[in-house]
Amino acid sequence: MLARRLWRWLNWHFTPATAWACWLTGKAFSSGFCPVAARLTCGSLSSRWPSCAPKPSEADHLRATAMLNRLQPRRSLILWVTDLAETAMRPEVIDGALQLLRRHVLLFVAMAQPEVELIAQARPRNVEQMFRAAAAQEMAGRRELLLARLHEQGALTFDLNPEALTASVLNQYLTVKERAIV
Repeated sequence: MLARRLWRWLNWHFTPATAWACWLTGKAFSSGFCPVAARLTCGSLSSRWPSCAPKPSEADHLRATAMLNRLQPRRSLILWVTDLAETAMRPEVIDGALQLLRRHVLLFVAMAQPEVELIAQARPRNVEQMFRAAAAQEMAGRRELLLARLHEQGALTFDLNPEALTASVLNQYLTVKERAIV
């Protein structure tokens, strides 16, 4: 009962996508994401509802993107900051991003891995370093290929170090607004 009332309240005071983020993570309550007028209410709700705390779990990108598409029917700019997992198959995060591209403008930011790039560029001095360099080169090439394919489908893609994240994302946001893409 309390959960249903909380969902209605979130849906009334926020856009559906923001309400869903509050519902899933609870981060809106602790990080000041709520509008100023609603902060006290958000704080009191979070103290009464302990299950609204972030919990470590495996990400379900396909479910999240399906829900976001359902709850946010209007075309929007979606910022997705992630780390690409190294798997033999195409990562689920790429499949989820492709689902979003049908309706939304996607700014997809993959966190760079400078240590992998250093290993890939280093000149090997023995057999072990040669294998490490080959593996790092394969990882870097696969990462570039995944981001290029996502870019071909219409996503705005970046492979950034955390230090460059804020400025790059803000500049891209301003470019999207200037061109009236959303």
